[in-house]
Amino acid sequence: MVEAEWVPGRSTPAPVGRRFVGRRVERTLLRYLIREAGNGRPAVAVVTGAAGAGKTALLRWTADAAMAEGADVLRTSGYEASVPLSALRRLLAPLPDVARLVHGRDTPVPPRPIADAAPDELSGRITEAVTSRARRRLVALAIDDVHDLEEASRLVLENVLTALDDAGTHHPLNLFVVLAARDPVEPSGLADRALRLDAARGLPIAGLDETEVFDFVAASGQEPTPYLVDELLTDTAGLPLLLQSEVDRRFRGGPGLATGGPPARGSARVRSIADAVRLRLGRVDRPTQALLQQAAVLGEPWDHEELALVVDRPIAEVDAAMASAVDAELVVRGRHGVRFAHPLARSELLERMSEARLRVLHGLLAGRLRAVYPDGDAPDDELAVRVADHLLRAGVEADPEDVARSALRAGRIAMGWTAWSQASRFLSASVSAVRDQLPAAELATRELEAGIAAYYDHDIDRSERLLTDAVSDARDGVDDTVRLTAAMLLARMRGGKPFRPGDHLDVSELEEALAADPDVAVALRVEAEAALAEALIVAGDADRALAIVSSARRTAAAVAPDASLDDALGRVDFAEGIHLQARLDLAGADRCFESSIDHGRQAGNLRTQNLAWSRRALNGLMRGEIAWSREELGAVAQRAAAQGFWGELGFAVAELAFADTLSGRPEALERIEEAHRHWRRTKAPWISVLLSGVVACQMARTRGLGADLAPLPTTDADALPR
Repeated sequence: MVEAEWVPGRSTPAPVGRRFVGRRVERTLLRYLIREAGNGRPAVAVVTGAAGAGKTALLRWTADAAMAEGADVLRTSGYEASVPLSALRRLLAPLPDVARLVHGRDTPVPPRPIADAAPDELSGRITEAVTSRARRRLVALAIDDVHDLEEASRLVLENVLTALDDAGTHHPLNLFVVLAARDPVEPSGLADRALRLDAARGLPIAGLDETEVFDFVAASGQEPTPYLVDELLTDTAGLPLLLQSEVDRRFRGGPGLATGGPPARGSARVRSIADAVRLRLGRVDRPTQALLQQAAVLGEPWDHEELALVVDRPIAEVDAAMASAVDAELVVRGRHGVRFAHPLARSELLERMSEARLRVLHGLLAGRLRAVYPDGDAPDDELAVRVADHLLRAGVEADPEDVARSALRAGRIAMGWTAWSQASRFLSASVSAVRDQLPAAELATRELEAGIAAYYDHDIDRSERLLTDAVSDARDGVDDTVRLTAAMLLARMRGGKPFRPGDHLDVSELEEALAADPDVAVALRVEAEAALAEALIVAGDADRALAIVSSARRTAAAVAPDASLDDALGRVDFAEGIHLQARLDLAGADRCFESSIDHGRQAGNLRTQNLAWSRRALNGLMRGEIAWSREELGAVAQRAAAQGFWGELGFAVAELAFADTLSGRPEALERIEEAHRHWRRTKAPWISVLLSGVVACQMARTRGLGADLAPLPTTDADALPR
């Protein structure tokens, strides 16, 4: 951090106040951007640097500077945000109307697994709320540690920042956004995406220079001799965290790194972030260190009253311990609770415990979190997820039935939040915990739920294993609905695996389930037939696929229409549309896709609509309607990202890359790289099929500018031409 403690008239600094030292260039730019934002010109600043470079201190200074200009400041950090949307909750706390959408939502437990998630309007609602306020007064968003954001918050914030940037290009907006991220910036992460926005400025920071170290030493109450400044620069590379710790070690008489006693000058120098953290830990007593270990296991940020309850210690004792930890710069207090001042402080405390001790502590904390509430169970969704997380981390120390019950609730909550990765983790654990104790039909239902979450998370191996087991157990348990649903998703999942177009796809489970004349709702049967037709079209068996489409339409026509049937017919239309598109009957394909969109709208299924919008836009590209297609695809990509549908997002970005290449836009190469990153995540074959043509087209247009792009394999063994 770039702050020095100072007391006039004292040779040894005392913790009574701070003033910021250094970063004059960066602070001048940030002040300018804040004032520009206050005049209706939005600005985004992305601060990047190594651990210990002072990113958090600069972010804190920036937020305070914005507040001094009259801004409403919304702050959060991605650090230790294991609960889905927790970082977003902290950011939105000052906006109650929006915060209630993500805080304490009561997610109903579905009586049966759902095959498609409801659309998530969260990004739009947040954008609307922030935009409305920023039209009236200056609003600042300060987000620290964006590299550690959990997936659900990151997805929403990516969409919000993109939408706000777009809004700011059309109308005056008093908005300032500052993000802090560790170097190197993660490709396609929030910081990387933010740097591509029209209003973005990058602020990379490194160690302090000689003049700034001189000022830092002087501000600490010491004489900044040339020898001392040079030695500090050599030892710390000017990194503020190391610099502060080394100054403390030399002049405060703090404990040494090895012995715990006062260091001799020049001994046990602070040469790494880990050294700085250990030095700070040595400034608190052992009971405080033990309490901080329990806080590290509990998770951040923590409330001191909750910590006192779960560790069963008097609140006055906890308050005193936290005060000493604040003085030692191990923790910081904020509006949302207490957190460690640096991630390595938590890591160091956790590494001092054995795996067995950690498991015991997680189990103990799960029980105590429940025990502090009258009904003995977590009263809201966020607490339920925290309890389940502790139980899973407790491993063999936790009761399997307790794990199964808690993980099932947490998984369903995470599904409601569209946090697919967490949902898959919890629901899979719920299955594993009691696999041998459940009747076949109930086990199949649990496996299907977990398989759906893994399917949306693009965890191909886990999804295939769970869905295959669900088909088998549902057959044994005589649950035709679960069997057919699982078989349908299994066919779709296999159709999205890496393969060579035209290869045979194994859809035997779906064919057998349909051949058994299952006692299921008509809508489910129609949708399952549509899934089989899609798989056959992918495999090149068009004649059989069209016969199945015709059969599905006859089945649907025999019953009264309703929302569930609309949903199924949307997929039937989509299946026929991709067949006609492959035959270059673009007019016929358009009719099918438009009908699919209409059915999806009637059913309230945004995913079906998105599939059809995307393929209709591809038709537009093939007809040369570039501008219209780009506008459509931008909306498709934003909706797919909001729900975490990575395969569809990657396909939409690949189409956008196609549009940019055809129109000669300079951002085409960047878009190709973005689509390639989505392909690497999902391995969806149709992303690579489209991208191979896009890359070839780009290379032809630019005479080899794309030659450094990596090949795009359609299987692990084969690669398409670049």
